[in-house]
Amino acid sequence: MKATYTLIAALASFASAQVYTGPLYVYGDSTTTEVNNLQVFSNGETIYLGDYKALNNPEYAPVTYSLDLSNNVGTARIYLNPNTTGLSQKPTWSNRILAEPNYTGASGLKVVALDPNAGDLADYRTKWLAYGTALFSGADNGDASYSGREYAEKSAVSGVWDVYAYWIGSADNHHFNFRTKQIV
Repeated sequence: MKATYTLIAALASFASAQVYTGPLYVYGDSTTTEVNNLQVFSNGETIYLGDYKALNNPEYAPVTYSLDLSNNVGTARIYLNPNTTGLSQKPTWSNRILAEPNYTGASGLKVVALDPNAGDLADYRTKWLAYGTALFSGADNGDASYSGREYAEKSAVSGVWDVYAYWIGSADNHHFNFRTKQIV
């Protein structure tokens, strides 16, 4: 556990007092190439990968992220907004928090975008650590517990992937990390 705290302190020292923004992507390893470089999109509540146009709904749009490390010790909330460039209809949602459900031993828990004003967010991990281009979700209670392995599974709509915080036990399940442009 001491090594974990040391690593987090070292990573935190690299964080500069800046706000980072840009599109949010995912990266899978050599065994999960189907999800490499897919862009994240959302309807303001649920996170998906792939082609947002396949859902044919103006609430779905690719997301841009905003990560402010200026007032945090290496961790911060990631705020998501729709990337409206080139969209004929603009989604009605904005400024949502990228969140993972806290692990309860259950599988199939979806990664979501939460309204930061929704009240009790205690059942979600809403803080993130940026290292290079990878983003790792962290426990909000400060226990130095970080995870960086999300999972995608093909949805019923061709070209769209559902995103889960924990493995759901399917053969079509592909693990990945959320990725950004270079941060630290």
